[in-house]
Amino acid sequence: MHTGDKIKSFGLHGQSKKLSDIAQELNWTANDKLSNNIIIDRDSEIIAILGYRISEKVMIDHNSHQILIIQRP
Repeated sequence: MHTGDKIKSFGLHGQSKKLSDIAQELNWTANDKLSNNIIIDRDSEIIAILGYRISEKVMIDHNSHQILIIQRP
Protein backbone atom coordinates (compact mmCIF):
# COMPACT_ATOMS: atom_id res chain seq x y z
CA MET A 1 0.00 0.00 0.00
CA HIS A 2 1.14 3.51 -0.75
CA THR A 3 0.28 6.58 1.27
CA GLY A 4 -2.88 8.12 -0.15
CA ASP A 5 -4.03 5.06 -2.14
CA LYS A 6 -7.82 5.12 -2.48
CA ILE A 7 -10.66 2.87 -3.61
CA LYS A 8 -14.16 3.83 -4.75
CA SER A 9 -15.70 1.05 -2.72
CA PHE A 10 -19.12 -0.39 -3.54
CA GLY A 11 -21.73 1.28 -1.34
CA LEU A 12 -19.94 4.61 -0.93
CA HIS A 13 -22.02 6.21 -3.74
CA GLY A 14 -19.10 7.50 -5.79
CA GLN A 15 -16.96 8.59 -2.85
CA SER A 16 -13.48 7.17 -2.39
CA LYS A 17 -11.83 6.00 0.80
CA LYS A 18 -8.13 5.80 1.67
CA LEU A 19 -6.71 2.32 2.18
CA SER A 20 -5.14 3.53 5.42
CA ASP A 21 -8.63 4.44 6.72
CA ILE A 22 -9.97 1.02 5.73
CA ALA A 23 -7.01 -0.66 7.46
CA GLN A 24 -7.69 1.34 10.62
CA GLU A 25 -11.43 0.49 10.56
CA LEU A 26 -10.59 -3.21 10.23
CA ASN A 27 -7.90 -3.01 12.94
CA TRP A 28 -5.21 -4.38 10.65
CA THR A 29 -1.72 -4.85 12.03
CA ALA A 30 1.32 -3.78 10.00
CA ASN A 31 1.68 -7.41 8.90
CA ASP A 32 -1.98 -7.52 7.79
CA LYS A 33 -1.40 -4.45 5.62
CA LEU A 34 1.52 -6.11 3.87
CA SER A 35 -0.20 -9.46 3.36
CA ASN A 36 -3.46 -8.28 1.76
CA ASN A 37 -3.93 -8.80 -1.95
CA ILE A 38 -4.83 -5.64 -3.83
CA ILE A 39 -5.95 -5.76 -7.45
CA ILE A 40 -5.48 -2.76 -9.73
CA ASP A 41 -6.67 -2.19 -13.28
CA ARG A 42 -4.62 -1.07 -16.26
CA ASP A 43 -5.08 2.56 -15.20
CA SER A 44 -3.49 1.76 -11.80
CA GLU A 45 -6.86 2.26 -10.08
CA ILE A 46 -7.56 -0.06 -7.14
CA ILE A 47 -10.51 -2.29 -7.98
CA ALA A 48 -10.39 -4.77 -5.10
CA ILE A 49 -8.92 -5.61 -1.73
CA LEU A 50 -9.48 -9.34 -1.82
CA GLY A 51 -11.82 -10.49 0.90
CA TYR A 52 -12.63 -6.96 2.10
CA ARG A 53 -13.70 -4.42 -0.53
CA ILE A 54 -14.57 -4.20 -4.22
CA SER A 55 -14.77 -1.09 -6.36
CA GLU A 56 -18.09 0.03 -7.76
CA LYS A 57 -16.19 0.29 -11.07
CA VAL A 58 -16.28 -3.52 -11.42
CA MET A 59 -19.77 -4.09 -10.04
CA ILE A 60 -21.66 -6.86 -11.85
CA ASP A 61 -24.92 -5.81 -13.51
CA HIS A 62 -27.15 -6.84 -16.41
CA ASN A 63 -24.56 -5.50 -18.91
CA SER A 64 -21.77 -7.75 -17.58
CA HIS A 65 -20.54 -10.25 -20.18
CA GLN A 66 -17.50 -11.79 -18.54
CA ILE A 67 -16.81 -12.46 -14.88
CA LEU A 68 -13.46 -13.41 -13.37
CA ILE A 69 -13.72 -15.34 -10.12
CA ILE A 70 -10.68 -15.20 -7.82
CA GLN A 71 -10.53 -17.45 -4.77
CA ARG A 72 -7.95 -17.58 -2.04
CA PRO A 73 -6.60 -21.04 -1.27
